[in-house]
Amino acid sequence: MNMLLQPIALLSAIAVGYWLKHTGRVPANSYKALQKVIFDFTLPAAIIYSFTIRHPEKNMLLISVFGFICAVLPLPVLFLATRKRPVNERFFLMLNGSGMNVGNFTFPVVQALWGTSGMLTSVMYDIGNCLVVAATSNSVASMLLKIRPDKPLSESTYRDENGTLHVRVSSKDPDARRLERRANIRAMLLSYWRSLSFVVYIILVIMLLAGVRVPQPVGTFLKPIADGNSLCSMVMIGLMMELPTNAEQVKLVLQAFSWRMLFAIICFSAAWFLLPFDPVTRKIVAVTTLSPASIFGTYFTDRMLGDAKLAGFQLTLTSFFSLIVMTVIYFVL
Repeated sequence: MNMLLQPIALLSAIAVGYWLKHTGRVPANSYKALQKVIFDFTLPAAIIYSFTIRHPEKNMLLISVFGFICAVLPLPVLFLATRKRPVNERFFLMLNGSGMNVGNFTFPVVQALWGTSGMLTSVMYDIGNCLVVAATSNSVASMLLKIRPDKPLSESTYRDENGTLHVRVSSKDPDARRLERRANIRAMLLSYWRSLSFVVYIILVIMLLAGVRVPQPVGTFLKPIADGNSLCSMVMIGLMMELPTNAEQVKLVLQAFSWRMLFAIICFSAAWFLLPFDPVTRKIVAVTTLSPASIFGTYFTDRMLGDAKLAGFQLTLTSFFSLIVMTVIYFVL
């Protein structure tokens, strides 16, 4: 019974965030300030702290490779499956149908169910996942859809007399196209650099390969900050939540949700039956594949489409579903 109380508390924190915003106790865009706290402080601290509790073996980098495959797989599939859809809907589905919210959602859940030592497995998975969500998904989606990854979608598209959205044709000049490719690569590298979690992961992987451990005093110092990641992350999800305002938005969210569930089933099965690890490790990896939509997907959706509310609802919907399924799997498998 006590184990059930912790997931319920996480759900309650999401509800509190929603209540705080919709009762006017905090500004509507307060989630942006909380994002900075999480991305720059609590999440990196939680990642480093997990390495001080249990030092990973080098073979656990296979979990990182698996996490990368699971995160990037939806991008080409959704690109091909949505080829007849408007570019704004394609971008939304590709960004919110790929990648996972491991650091801000699954870490707290795994920590609640398996303890801090079990969280390291999710951390290893997130190394590969973070490589996708921090910049690759936005850059690949933009490249495939022929839009600028560092500009609002409105600057790469136009509407005809019928209101249909079209992508502006890129210049055919070789020099102009080369400059455009360089700008896209520069924007992707800059996104990686701005993601402190990604930088922390790179440093930790280098230390792991070199056989260097994170000093225990570092973990002791960071523990109070790391402990705040669970509450901050769940409240932020609640602050971002907004209900769809029309049938088209409901349809788009449900489609993104359906695609996520399809990929989750595939990745969950692969983790459970194919990974060469002990049952507990495979179980944690399998549960991690059920993570909800990426918070980075919401960020890039807001920056490119100016529609954080719809992406926030997608994030909240998948978060509630993921938490329920993760808890059930913990007790059943």
